[in-house]
Amino acid sequence: MSAGLFSAATRAGVARNAMTRVARRNFSAESHQAHHEATMKQWEKVTKMAIPLIGVLAAANFFLHMSHGHHEAPEKKYTYQSIVHKKFPWSECPQCGFFETECWAKCRAEK
Repeated sequence: MSAGLFSAATRAGVARNAMTRVARRNFSAESHQAHHEATMKQWEKVTKMAIPLIGVLAAANFFLHMSHGHHEAPEKKYTYQSIVHKKFPWSECPQCGFFETECWAKCRAEK
């Protein structure tokens, strides 16, 4: 008889522990859900503040980039750049390429 009471008490204790674990697990999930919502709201606020700030910084960077002048390096004339082995088919300025407008203007000015 004492064995039956012990086993009944043990079963009741196990059942009580199982119920409290389930209850704790539910409360734990609720606290995680509240934490997730708070974190989500925090990141929404950060995003709403960061997007305009990024836009302003991008506009300032664009303005600063466009405000300074872009200077190209002067083109160096090397001896091997103007080597022509075959005469061009036009006879007016044979040393100028077809699309070299500066060379054409200089050649026509010399003539």
